[in-house]
Amino acid sequence: HAAHREVSHLKELAEYVVREHYPHLWTGTPTIDMYQQWFAEVLQRTARLIAQWQRVGFVHAVMNTDNMSILGQTIDYGPYGWLEEYDPQWTPNFIDQQGRRYSYGNQPEIALWNLYRLANAVLPLFDDETGPLEEVLGTYEAVYDETWNRIRADKTGLVTTGQHDNDKQLLDRLWEILEKSSPDYTVFFRTLSTMDRTRPAAELAGQLAGAAYYKPVEDAGLAALTTWLADWTARLSAEDSMAIDRLMRSSNPKYVLRNHIAIEAIDAAEQGDYSILHRVAQMIKQPYAEQPDNQAYAALRPDWARTRPGCTMLTCSS
Repeated sequence: HAAHREVSHLKELAEYVVREHYPHLWTGTPTIDMYQQWFAEVLQRTARLIAQWQRVGFVHAVMNTDNMSILGQTIDYGPYGWLEEYDPQWTPNFIDQQGRRYSYGNQPEIALWNLYRLANAVLPLFDDETGPLEEVLGTYEAVYDETWNRIRADKTGLVTTGQHDNDKQLLDRLWEILEKSSPDYTVFFRTLSTMDRTRPAAELAGQLAGAAYYKPVEDAGLAALTTWLADWTARLSAEDSMAIDRLMRSSNPKYVLRNHIAIEAIDAAEQGDYSILHRVAQMIKQPYAEQPDNQAYAALRPDWARTRPGCTMLTCSS
């Protein structure tokens, strides 16, 4: 009887969710096909959400199943952080330091793991037949990869990607450079978006090295970056310059709510000064705008924030 009640409650909840939040799928009479379409859309929203996290360097850091939403929204994050030095294994969650389960680079895989747990939970909607759910779960990698590769193209201004055979190789090379040289993720791509692409590649590499790195770039890293920039600017010569600028500037935020910025606002507010809080709140509403008056918030993380608690490492209670 208890098991029967649980299944009954599950069906009532599932019907409510589809009617209220996926009304375009509601058929009036729940069917396995309807629930398969619903689960497919949950998977697609989740995959695309995670790809957007990766785009801006957002690390949720506590991706337990109860902290995920079937609506494809970001919810219930405490020890979050923004990727600064590019490191796929970075996590701002203090209790995740050993296993790094919820690190930046693991987020796509953890989202799929959570979808498997959701599939197990809703199995009674499919009369305990796993086939329809397995069919949907098998599409996750393709949905994520398609979204992520488009995002990478947008971040680098490849407006007509898909029409050029070497684009994926070009993008893969850049991400290898990021992993080896560890620039500030946000500053690197925003600088890349605003550089004069008619300048020599060596000059552009020097500009990036001066703007986006926390320590000097080794000669080998600078050489690899210079070579990539030469190939990148050559590839972009086939694109419309204004379209490149619009795409890159709308894909690479200048401002993100770095933890040290939040800490500054908190410190001031505790002293009765809410001006920084209000300023930051307004600034973050337009993360892609230049905002000259807020230029300081677009800089590299200051030295004092590298080790201060709350700036780079938090817990769920923070």
